[in-house]
Amino acid sequence: MHKVPKNLRLLILQDGPYWVAQCLEYDIAVASRNLSDLHKEFCRSLADHIILAIEEGKKPLAGIRQAPKRFHDMYKKAKTELPRPVVVQEDLPRAPHFIPAIPPIAMRTPAFAA
Repeated sequence: MHKVPKNLRLLILQDGPYWVAQCLEYDIAVASRNLSDLHKEFCRSLADHIILAIEEGKKPLAGIRQAPKRFHDMYKKAKTELPRPVVVQEDLPRAPHFIPAIPPIAMRTPAFAA
């Protein structure tokens, strides 16, 4: 039986003009030009995965593997903890389903550009 972790960790990287969030527990990544929108984009993507699984009669997130080891290693070496944004229900897609609460998300970046 698949169990969703109590916490999710995101590695935040800058790639040219984009910020990239890579989840470690599930190999889900999103990108945004704006660092402040990155968390919202990740929550939307995560909710989309959950909704799609429910619609297909599957267990949410059960078929998604962890991120590759290199991302876990980068996260362990990361020095900067980013503040945990609050998930606002309006940020999530509308669906006729119950969407399980998104777990707290820890965000780290190897180098934070102010």
